[in-house]
Amino acid sequence: MRLVLVAGLSLCTGLVLAEREGDSKVPSAPTSTQKIHKKSVKVPTEEVAQLDHKFAAAMKKAAVVWGGGENNEQISRCVTQNADSITKAMKIGIIEYGFVADAVFWNVSSEEQESFHKVLQSCLNKQRSGKSTQQANSTGSTNKNKKIPSAGPALDRAFAEVIKKTSEELWGGGPFNEKFSACISANASSITRKMKRAIIKTGLAGDAVFYQVSEADGKSFENVMALCEKNADSTTAETKDEETLPQSMSLEEAKKVTADLAKTEYVPPPRTIRDITSILEGKREESLKEIDKLRAGADATPPDTTDPGELVNFYRTRADAAQLVGRSGQQIEDYRSAIENGRKSYAFGQMPAEAHSQTLTAAASVEMRIGSMLRAKALLEEAMAVAAKSEYPETDQLIIRILLVHYYLYRDDLQNAEI
Repeated sequence: MRLVLVAGLSLCTGLVLAEREGDSKVPSAPTSTQKIHKKSVKVPTEEVAQLDHKFAAAMKKAAVVWGGGENNEQISRCVTQNADSITKAMKIGIIEYGFVADAVFWNVSSEEQESFHKVLQSCLNKQRSGKSTQQANSTGSTNKNKKIPSAGPALDRAFAEVIKKTSEELWGGGPFNEKFSACISANASSITRKMKRAIIKTGLAGDAVFYQVSEADGKSFENVMALCEKNADSTTAETKDEETLPQSMSLEEAKKVTADLAKTEYVPPPRTIRDITSILEGKREESLKEIDKLRAGADATPPDTTDPGELVNFYRTRADAAQLVGRSGQQIEDYRSAIENGRKSYAFGQMPAEAHSQTLTAAASVEMRIGSMLRAKALLEEAMAVAAKSEYPETDQLIIRILLVHYYLYRDDLQNAEI
């Protein structure tokens, strides 16, 4: 029977990898659909309706925590509409803990989180796909037809216009993003001329702009963003505190309030945003330390050895670290170095066919996502030949065939996509 593997490829890949690696310590989590089916018999309809109602209210609050604006409200509504795909435990966690400082994720299991992440990612993808055409027409085509100033105040004005539009259309708007974008524009002099021109030309959707400039140019923009993020946080906190300042009252009104308070028990005043910020400061420090640790892994220097097997492991590990800190270019280069050393190790008989084919397959997957599709195809064909000599050739080749189907579908080659 011939069929085209168009859907469910990632699920198939995950199951095969789990089977091959034999990781019995991490059982595959049941899907959210399975969880809901199991629990739907036990949970009364009225209780489910009440839970979904509370969940909808919690998601409205989430949109505010995420920065407000039309984009975040749309994502909140989308998640609410797909609440049936989220586990009951995850919905209860969101209702009780919310998203301030990611509190909910500290109180639910990874399996429960996965059900929410799938829905959230689906909603984000829908929003991005709906905006991509509109953004290309409103910003991309305009920037191509419009001459970009080379330097001076004219360049800064054009840069500020793009940043403002990005804040409204891409980042979701709201008070925070408004202050954030204004700060970036005010500090445009600290950003290199090449970086500003690249942002005006390409925009900030994805990481495409960073492939067009040097690391120093990109760093100049990242430094300004980090500075403005702190300023926007502090400014927003001060503004909210000012909005909650008590209003003055007359002497008679004060006497009346005093008399009323004498009849009631003392209730401590509510916490301000500054109190909450001080509590969360410790979490922020932990996050910064974790980021520094990941960057250290991506900055690791190659070992002083000529052993190709050891170098393969080093470059694969560093490539994974580079991905986690957003260095896509380094990730590709490290995988290419891993492949080069892997071929030597395989030729010397040090690396088994199974390990070498897995390295080739992983590198091909990265090339398909952020590198060269033609290079990915060549790596997959090489991996097929190597996997044929492994202990479980059919299993190893199945994963490679799935990636080849992705490639042929990308090229609209349905004939070769059939297996």
